[in-house]
Amino acid sequence: MHSVGVAEHLPFDCVVFLEQGVLRVQVKTATRQRAGCFNFNVSRGYHRSPGGVRGYAENDYDLLALVCLSENVVKFSADRRRAQVVGIEEIERLRRQPGASFVAALSALGVDQMAPAPAGPVPFCY
Repeated sequence: MHSVGVAEHLPFDCVVFLEQGVLRVQVKTATRQRAGCFNFNVSRGYHRSPGGVRGYAENDYDLLALVCLSENVVKFSADRRRAQVVGIEEIERLRRQPGASFVAALSALGVDQMAPAPAGPVPFCY
């Protein structure tokens, strides 16, 4: 499995090459937790841009990567909701099993013929 970054204007941040095909990944980051969780606003654009802030279309990306920067963990998700959270209680599990959320997200997408998750970190682009 390999990943590569893409041009900035696309609605996803990188692509991951699997045996089954190409997966488009949207990356969202949070620096610190508030009230026991990391909060992610899954939207495009920014407040002062001509296009403003808007949601993603259903086919803009395949997989979401929620990066908790201060904890150095990533949670992958196939959930399409605009507001996402990673609870503090999830952090230790994400550290112990860094590939588990990736495999679960792939399964939710119907891509479940993967080999078992690697013991180390999942290949990932920022």
